[in-house]
Amino acid sequence: MRGRLLLAMITVFGVLTSGCEPIVPPPGDAGSGPGSVQCGPTTCSAGTVCCNASCGICTPPGNVCIQLACENPCNLVDCQPDSVCKVVRGEAVCVPVEPVLTCASVLCIEGTVCEENDGNPRCVPIEPVLTCASVLCIEGTVCEENNGRPRCVPIDGGVGPEPSSCAVTLCPVGTYCDDISGTAKCIKAPSCRGTVCPRGEHCELSPVQCIRAPCPAQPTCVPDEVVTNPCATVRCQAGTHCEVTPIVCVTTPCDPVAQCVPDSTGGSCGGNTCSAGQFCCNPSCGICAPKGGACTQQFCGEP
Repeated sequence: MRGRLLLAMITVFGVLTSGCEPIVPPPGDAGSGPGSVQCGPTTCSAGTVCCNASCGICTPPGNVCIQLACENPCNLVDCQPDSVCKVVRGEAVCVPVEPVLTCASVLCIEGTVCEENDGNPRCVPIEPVLTCASVLCIEGTVCEENNGRPRCVPIDGGVGPEPSSCAVTLCPVGTYCDDISGTAKCIKAPSCRGTVCPRGEHCELSPVQCIRAPCPAQPTCVPDEVVTNPCATVRCQAGTHCEVTPIVCVTTPCDPVAQCVPDSTGGSCGGNTCSAGQFCCNPSCGICAPKGGACTQQFCGEP
């Protein structure tokens, strides 16, 4: 009884202070079946409907309801710089912000540079800068740079013969020669620059078959090589540990296998004592070597 009286007071107070018209929720808002209904931070009991999810107010179907907006719980919460506030079941919760990958956080290998494509950073090969220093022109011509691109022109402004065959034409790096038109021309070679591959694949220049040469390799998306550690799924007994051991086979692939070997604790080796992680490879000379390391088999005397 006290609960219904309090609800009525809230409803009347909201009507007087908000200046909003009261709204009668339709009877069909109670849900598709019997049971409780979630209404913001409140769970409505059976036979009631959610009339104001912002404040969590439930009323019987057909009763008057006020549509004032209650304060967002996140307005009272200060989250850490690496998190953001979200309302979950009517409560303010700080959730971590997913890091945004940019070229600023990507380190590319030598010979590549980071570029952002559709918001995703990726390392692409650096195309060489073509200058006259990397161009060898045929006899009777000299290299000149025009609009940042090198080209061979006749000496003294004369009209020299254009090379008609790729056999006597030397193209700069990053181009290939094509003389199908009867005149040798240097054409920019295909590259992986600008090629976007799906996740799990990368771009490689793959050879192609064509009717006539030249047949420059074309950018192709190929699956990334999956490098797995065979020891990742092996559990060895106490006193032993897993090591990746190469094998010899007749046909490829010859993938290494996981093998449990005794833990190395050093030990005596002739007149020497091997430390942990070493083995005695030559007792005659007292030589200790790392596991898998090279060892000399010369004879130094009785151990």
